[in-house]
Order: sequence, then structure tokens, then C-alpha cells
Amino acid sequence: MTWLVVTVLAFAASVGRGYLAAVGVLFALVFVAQIVAALGFGHLFPFSVPGVFSGLGGPDRPTVGPVGFALVAVVGAAGIGATLLWWRNADQSA
Repeated sequence: MTWLVVTVLAFAASVGRGYLAAVGVLFALVFVAQIVAALGFGHLFPFSVPGVFSGLGGPDRPTVGPVGFALVAVVGAAGIGATLLWWRNADQSA
């Protein structure tokens, strides 16, 4: 499940033409995922779903349902699609 959400990082690395853009996006996503999970909406935020599903939030947090898993799949598909489109349309001569 986690490999689906990291496709967004592949897109960031492609757009940034290196790994530093992906690292920056990763830090931002982890920061936002922690805040969203602390507010109690981690089961609906695709980048918090793996942690909430594993039980890291504790027993009093809502469990991940079909909507959370569907959002992970949508974000994963969007990351794959965006990366492939970027590779197809980017100027490769630089």
C-alpha cells in the first residue's frame, strides 16, 4: 500500500530533475500527514493512511475504511499517470 503514495515522489523527482525535489516534497508530506493525523483525519488523508492502518495512532483513532484505501489508490494512480506523462512530454535534451 505504501508504494502507491510514493509515486508522487517519483513525479517530484522527475519535475525537479533530481532527488532533492523529491526529498523536499517528502518532508512536506510527512509534516502535513502528522498534522492531519493528529487532528483526527488521518484515516482520510492518503499519506497518513499507512500509519493509521498499522495502528500507530493508538486504539482511540478511527480505523481506515474503504474511502481511505480508495484515496490511496487514486493518489497512486495519479502519481503514476503524472510521472508517465511528464516523461513522455518533457524536453529530454537538457
